[in-house]
Order: sequence, then C-alpha cells, then structure tokens
Amino acid sequence: MNDLPSPVGPNKDHPFEVFAYEVVDSTQDTLRELLHRRGIGLENPATVVWALHQIKGRGRMGQTWTCDSGQGLLASVHFRPALSLDKAPEWGYRLALAVAQAVEAYRPGVQVLLKWPNDWVNGQGRKLGGLLIESQVQGPRLQEALVGFGLNLLQQTFPEELPWATSLLLEQESWAKQSNGAPPAAPVAADLLKLILKAWSWALVPGLEGLPQDDWLQKCKERLWGVGQFCAFDGPEGRCFFEIQGLASDGGLLVWNPKRDQSLILRHPEYRLLYSQESVSEENIPV
Repeated sequence: MNDLPSPVGPNKDHPFEVFAYEVVDSTQDTLRELLHRRGIGLENPATVVWALHQIKGRGRMGQTWTCDSGQGLLASVHFRPALSLDKAPEWGYRLALAVAQAVEAYRPGVQVLLKWPNDWVNGQGRKLGGLLIESQVQGPRLQEALVGFGLNLLQQTFPEELPWATSLLLEQESWAKQSNGAPPAAPVAADLLKLILKAWSWALVPGLEGLPQDDWLQKCKERLWGVGQFCAFDGPEGRCFFEIQGLASDGGLLVWNPKRDQSLILRHPEYRLLYSQESVSEENIPV
C-alpha cells in the first residue's frame, strides 16, 4: 500500500517516480516487487521506494540496518546504468559522493566523510548512513542496479549495539535547539530525498556520458575517513592493521602495511574496515 504523499511530483528537475510508504519489510525488496508487478525493464522515470520504517532492513554481506520508525531516510532507487564493469566502481563512488554533498548542502556545517567501501560517517568515524548496490550483470556490463541507502536523521540516542552511530540532528546542535528537539520526521526525510534525487539525476543516463570530467577520485579521497591513520580491519586471517592511504579507481582501498613495509590494495568483502578503532596506533599494532 502506497500510504504517504510522494515528496517528488512531476518535475523536469526530478525525473523520478516515488512510491512512499509508512512501513515496508525492506525498501530494496519492495522496489524489486514493484518493478516485477509493473514489468521489468522500466526506463523513465526511475522508480523510487521511500519508507519511514523498514522491518527487515539490510546492508552489505547480510548485515542488518536498524533505524527507529521515522528517525531516518530509507529509500531505494532503480537505475539502468548500462555501463562496462570496469566503470562500476566509479559509478558507485560518484553516487556516494553526491549524497555526502547533498547532506552538507541541506545542513551547512555538518561534515560527511566516506568510510570505505559504502558508508557515510562524521569526522570521528561515527556512522551517519550506508549505501547498498545490488546489481544485475549481463556479460561485461552492469545493466541494472537497485541502489538502497539509509541515513540517520533525527536520532538523539542509540542502542548499546550501535555505539559507533550518529545522526544529522546530533551533528548539528543548533538544529536541535532551534527545533526544541527533533523536528517532524517525514518533512525532513522528504526534503533531503529531493536533494539526493536531484543530485543523482545524472545516473539516469546510461553509462557516464554527460558527467563533467572532474577529478572525482580526488574528491572522494579528500572525504575518505581514516587517511593517514592506522586502522583495524577484519581480513582472511582475522584482525589486521594498516595505514589508510587512499582509494583506487577500481574500488580498492590503498593501504600501507608497516610490518612488511609495503603498500597494498585491499578488496571488499575480503577485508572489512571496522568501526571500533580505539587505541589503534603504529606502536601498538601486533606483529
């Protein structure tokens, strides 16, 4: 049941069709079911599912996404990138970068960094949100993608199992004071969703045609959380520690291994950058 007013109506600046719900199991699954009912292969406008709450939200590698009802922005978007697989990492990086820029435009003064491979964090590495891209590959091309994302907007506290989380409200104390606490949930989510969809309009064009030939990789590196820091990872042989150096255009993370005095490129999901980074430094890295 489509039970909320869509935040995006017919508008040449926002060529998306938004289906808005109070509650869904997950926005990814709801979008997939909606596309199936209406016929696979829709081209324009891109279909969007937006919900105030999801019961079975998920992230990458089967992880769950937890967000109290009405406290976050939860949405999934159907794209037809139709681009070669070697360009898929750039496509994903550009999507993540556009969200970070949109959030900062919405709440000036808030800093949004990129945590490899798919999260948004504040300057201290506390999680603001995450991106999930589920792709359909045909031969050497990425044909279709369901792009789900979640952003913490209005939470003022988090449960014990989420010690490394934050919200847009917590990141801007003045906003909380002006609002006498949390502002109404749906209007905040709707306003930010409009900005993100506008920032993603370029992704409706197949391939990467029409995008400025800017140094997108450098822009992402400038926002990369942990650069120059020794950080903990889970890897094939358990806990490991590297200094983050930058991003590779093919989606890898450039790091330095101090124990072997060599640079490496890490791949996800083989390696996972952890959130708990207390007391990690070159001096206390185990041999």
